[in-house]
Amino acid sequence: MTKLYEIPRNQPFLLDTEDGKAEKFTFHHVDGMYSLFTRDSDGKIAHIGASTEVKKVGDHYELA
Repeated sequence: MTKLYEIPRNQPFLLDTEDGKAEKFTFHHVDGMYSLFTRDSDGKIAHIGASTEVKKVGDHYELA
């Protein structure tokens, strides 16, 4: 598996939100132990651990 810190910046992601819906986010960069994501629809910020495993699915990434 690939770790989040290994992928290039500005990659599209599909992440589950608090209500269980999968929404499009953009991965911007890793800053220490965490990362910076923004939700495409409204710019809401999300942080995920830099060592989280991810997988490429078509033209985007998802959590593994």
